[in-house]
Amino acid sequence: MKNKKIIVVFAVVISLIASFSLGYNIKTKNNDINNTELKSETVEITTSKEKYSGKKPKYIFLFIGDGMSYSQLQLADYYLKKTGNNGLDILKLSTNGTIQNQDKTSLIPDSASTATAMATGEKTKSGNINVSEDGKEKYETITQKLKKDGYKIGIATTVNINHATPAGFSAHRESRKGYYEIGKEMLNTGFDYFAGGDFKDKKGENGDKKSLEKIAEEKGYTVADSEEEFEKLGNNSKKENSSNDEKYLLIADDREKTDAMKYSIDKRYEQENGEDESDSLSDYVKKGIDLLSDKDKKDKGFFMMIEGGKIDWACHKNDAASALHETIDLDNAVDEALKFYNNHKDETLIIVTGDHETGGLAIGNSNSEYDTHLENLGLQKISCDRFNEEYVSKYKKEKTDFKEVLKDIEYVFGLKKPLVFKEEKAKEDSDDDHKHSDENSLELSKSEYKRLKKAYNLTLENRKNRTKEESILYGSHEPITVEVARILAQKSGVGFTSFSHTAAPMAVFAEGVGASEFDGVYDNTELYEKLIEVIYWEILVFYNFSK
Repeated sequence: MKNKKIIVVFAVVISLIASFSLGYNIKTKNNDINNTELKSETVEITTSKEKYSGKKPKYIFLFIGDGMSYSQLQLADYYLKKTGNNGLDILKLSTNGTIQNQDKTSLIPDSASTATAMATGEKTKSGNINVSEDGKEKYETITQKLKKDGYKIGIATTVNINHATPAGFSAHRESRKGYYEIGKEMLNTGFDYFAGGDFKDKKGENGDKKSLEKIAEEKGYTVADSEEEFEKLGNNSKKENSSNDEKYLLIADDREKTDAMKYSIDKRYEQENGEDESDSLSDYVKKGIDLLSDKDKKDKGFFMMIEGGKIDWACHKNDAASALHETIDLDNAVDEALKFYNNHKDETLIIVTGDHETGGLAIGNSNSEYDTHLENLGLQKISCDRFNEEYVSKYKKEKTDFKEVLKDIEYVFGLKKPLVFKEEKAKEDSDDDHKHSDENSLELSKSEYKRLKKAYNLTLENRKNRTKEESILYGSHEPITVEVARILAQKSGVGFTSFSHTAAPMAVFAEGVGASEFDGVYDNTELYEKLIEVIYWEILVFYNFSK
């Protein structure tokens, strides 16, 4: 009789814990950024959604488009369809929702605080990675939990491997700029697969420390930084009786000067000229699947975070053409996960989202009104960054005549100098009488010509200190490059409001096991909570995952 009473009491306790842990009748977390009282009372909402009790995903893909919100997705999708292609596969996933992403101190977050929210379910301030606002408390990440539970962990990105988003799933720092220490912590995690651009500050900020690649080798990582080494890696290359615990660090062999992977638009240009053989993000997803999965099906599973990091970089420079190609590149990477999903439908979960929006991108501007000519963006041959490196640096050094600059602009961006044009008349008449919907829409109008020349003169001045007006117009970037990209965007029906981040919400899409849990409108911390619930719902009554 005594034993029966104990069993009943235990059952009641378990039931209460389950109701508390898994219940949906909860208030939103307090993430206010000021003390202003806007409402006299808070209305508690109880949803009718049932607790998840489906199958546990064995293979989990989390794709994050850095700087990617609805506008970036729409731009790439509309561009593909306008140019005779199928739209983005991301938008075809069965489940979709919206994520709100303000951080602890601001409505406009950065990649460090948003990665923290998604990886740990905790809010912090911009710049912090998986630590509290004051830096005193460390938060355990979803990747750490899963690694301890036997999952293999992979992280891939198009930017530096120790940049903010990948660091958000593998490190803890009070400043995202501590790149060398972040790199060391990443390698100390024992995570199974890292791939992307090279480490930033890989020998320390002053270049006087042991290389992070050398440390990786000492930690037992197989380091591949060439196409030949990359191709050799695979399940057939695993050592006999290796205990299936090999670790890999893949570094893009053909990088830009930042040591990040090249922009997708630059790869396309090189491919068209028979030059490029470098890897893409989809290659790293495909290789990650190969290296992390066990063909004998004895593995516990894997979790892979894949970042399209240069969507953000392109939008910071208001480079619409490069941004849409980076978004398409991320979509191609998602396609690799979908191919895997088609063979493992009852075991795979795919999630695609962004961390924050960059640039205030919009389809539509005051010049184009209701017209769009997104196909014009396809005329841009290379990224704005590459244009700076290969063209603008030469202009500044040689003081190139503006007429020659216009020839380069026509070749790289497709913008044409007016066939009949006298600059003297332009000084008298600055009206932009050029219609964006006619057949000569790529011909520069009088005012556009003047804007370009003004920006070029400022580029040649090369002043460190700019006026407030100049900073609003060009940010901290090369004026001529910003202006030519702006004109092409405007003629295409696209506009930007900022060179920085905005408070726009994030789209989220999902497919596979547990995908239905990711619909609705919710905070970015709840992405973590939903993942925990889908993976651990059977044992949440026994383990306390609250922090």
